[in-house]
Amino acid sequence: MTILVKQFSTASLINLIGIVLAVYVNILILPEIASTEEYGMFRWIERTGVLFANILIFGLHRTYIKFSSDSKLVRSEFDDAIFSRTTLIICATIVILSIAPYFISSYYETASFKTEYYAIGPMAAGGIAFLLSIRISSAHNKILGPLFVQNIILRIALICSSLLVYFNYYNFSILIRAYSWIFFILGITSLIRTWRLTKTTWNLTAITKPLLKKVRSYSKYVVLGTSIDIILATIDIQMLSLLTNFSTVGIYGLAFFFATTIDALRRPISQIVAPKFSRYWNNSSLISLKKLYANSATIQTAITFFCIFIILTNIQWIFTYIPEGERFFDSIRVIQILLIGRFVSAIFGSNGELIATSPYYKVNVKITFIVLACTICFNLVAIPSFGVAGVAYSNVLTLLLLNIMRSGYLYRMCKISPFNKDLLSVVLTGTFIIFISIVMPFEGLYRFIFSMIIVFLALARLKKYFHHML
Repeated sequence: MTILVKQFSTASLINLIGIVLAVYVNILILPEIASTEEYGMFRWIERTGVLFANILIFGLHRTYIKFSSDSKLVRSEFDDAIFSRTTLIICATIVILSIAPYFISSYYETASFKTEYYAIGPMAAGGIAFLLSIRISSAHNKILGPLFVQNIILRIALICSSLLVYFNYYNFSILIRAYSWIFFILGITSLIRTWRLTKTTWNLTAITKPLLKKVRSYSKYVVLGTSIDIILATIDIQMLSLLTNFSTVGIYGLAFFFATTIDALRRPISQIVAPKFSRYWNNSSLISLKKLYANSATIQTAITFFCIFIILTNIQWIFTYIPEGERFFDSIRVIQILLIGRFVSAIFGSNGELIATSPYYKVNVKITFIVLACTICFNLVAIPSFGVAGVAYSNVLTLLLLNIMRSGYLYRMCKISPFNKDLLSVVLTGTFIIFISIVMPFEGLYRFIFSMIIVFLALARLKKYFHHML
């Protein structure tokens, strides 16, 4: 078994356990202790923290992936340069974003200002730490540690904190702020452990030494590209909060959680193959690049189909377990729409990672900017017209446009495409399985058990196939 297969298998297991914990939190605990508006605020704080983290890291995580395999760089100097800059950014982020709400509050009416805004600073700084930790560890084939902390330890901490709210030790507002600091502490701990894998000498003065010209050139575009990327990824909830209210954000937030369970299982593949993409680009190994891209897209599509099958088959039954679940019934339609977007992303594979590590990274910035402008227009039309479902329609259109433009450009320049007979076979098989979910005669728990049996049988059948592809 190759290192790549071992990483993928174990990472998928870690993410699966993390998803089980996340489902427990989002389905049974948070709706019990929070109103729809409070739940919406919690989701908004999370996504806003992610937004700031991806912008304020200034592309250092992708820069590390791009040049970690460059034999022409002095390894210790490069590692020290990234280490020193990241340390400064994290310190500045935690300070500025933690005190900024204090000054902003003086410009808001009391009813408009939320004390939960103080949680954005620790969430953003912790997000920066986790982003870099995962990228560095993936470059050294040690991605499992940060994934375990982020997907299991962090969610166990959230469960414990939520239970304290349930038993009235403190309120939900304090929970949000406490969770943000737990997120920060775990992120920093994970990053420190990850730096030990590198050749850094922990030299903070390295920040005064300029990066090589080719690294600086790449970093400038990555900063812009990453910022636009993450704005594109979070513009849905930001515009929804501006055009509606936090109760609507709560409904969308729950639907988005179901969609991101698919992302959680697919994400390890992108994180694992990104350093491989970079290495193949640096070595001009286009044949290996094409094979890895197509194979990873096929595996992502298979995983996505299985997840869509389980969610569509059991969504009504799952909602019966949500405390006062009728508050969130509008989420069901939104979930169904968002799943279409996840399918679109899956069949096109990790083209974002592929183009970001390629010589065409500058074009990626232009593509993403065009799609961002279109997305804002989509949302301005769709949200007033269709409400919370409108932002889901916009999300699907955005993913379709982004993936077509990226993949189309890669194919035009290098004849690289994710589409092959294996992908077609997976799509046809997945479509048949989805059809089974529609005509399945069982209900409730029996329906869930039957759907899981089908998935496990399919995974067992495809296990050797996946190993061969990776």
